[in-house]
Amino acid sequence: MNEIKEPRSVRRNLSKLVVPIFIETLLIMMLGAVDTIMLSQYSDNAVAAVGVVNQLIMFAFLIFEVINLGTSVLCSQYLGAKKQKNVVQVVGVAILLNLVLGLVVSAILHYGAPLLLTLMGLRPELMVYGVGYMEIVGAFAFFQALSLTVSASLRSANKAVYPMMVIVVVNILNIIGNYSLIFGKFGMPALGVEGAAISTAFARGVSMIILFIILFRKYIPKFPIDYFRPFPFVELKNLLKIGLPSAGENMSYSLSQVLLTYFINMLGNEALTTRTYVVNMVMFVYLFAIAMAQGGASCIGHLVGEKKI
Repeated sequence: MNEIKEPRSVRRNLSKLVVPIFIETLLIMMLGAVDTIMLSQYSDNAVAAVGVVNQLIMFAFLIFEVINLGTSVLCSQYLGAKKQKNVVQVVGVAILLNLVLGLVVSAILHYGAPLLLTLMGLRPELMVYGVGYMEIVGAFAFFQALSLTVSASLRSANKAVYPMMVIVVVNILNIIGNYSLIFGKFGMPALGVEGAAISTAFARGVSMIILFIILFRKYIPKFPIDYFRPFPFVELKNLLKIGLPSAGENMSYSLSQVLLTYFINMLGNEALTTRTYVVNMVMFVYLFAIAMAQGGASCIGHLVGEKKI
């Protein structure tokens, strides 16, 4: 009887994770698609420039995934083994580490925007759009670093529905913000590309705040100082041990896309704009696979912690 019941339980838990993760990932991709659609009404050059910037930013965000992947796996295993102290330590270390990495990446993207885009071969007519967008969005990259960490922690605790609900709010804010600040509606100034950047950064900041509120109210009420004295370097080591190999594949793929963007840029603005449109459409093909992978990793982690596999 147990042999029949347990697989059903696993399938049920997997479904509870995969559906909200699928919707969350869909809405995250919609954020980029909405920016592209709205900017296309403003300028094709703006679309091309933002496409290059987003490719660089997405590569930078994969640095945070090193910690997030480790967080998801370790928390799932510790929750399965009912080791709550270890869960708190892992989440605390992950938040601290990604905060530091996020601030470093933010500084590099903000202050290094002209240099990075020059290295990408961006032409002068696109540079004004690219630098303006990258300086604003890049400056607040740490918002996304912390949001991704908290989301990974919540998913590991089978609370994937909360990040999904937050992304719904973020999408609504981003659409309203884009419409207001790109085109100068509702009494706002028409800022064009910089308006889209401000809207994106603001939406990510709101997302981070809401996710932290959920984390403290629904998952980890507090982080006792005693849990971090002495500093749990073993958990930091475990995070990197799992995260580095897991994120390596994604980083190599993203790097190849950065190089591909560089070569396509040589073909002219029209080719670069076309690639931005196509990439936004193609990304939706991977949705189900991404959701299954993340949901499956969490479920397997729980089973490993429970010593059922």
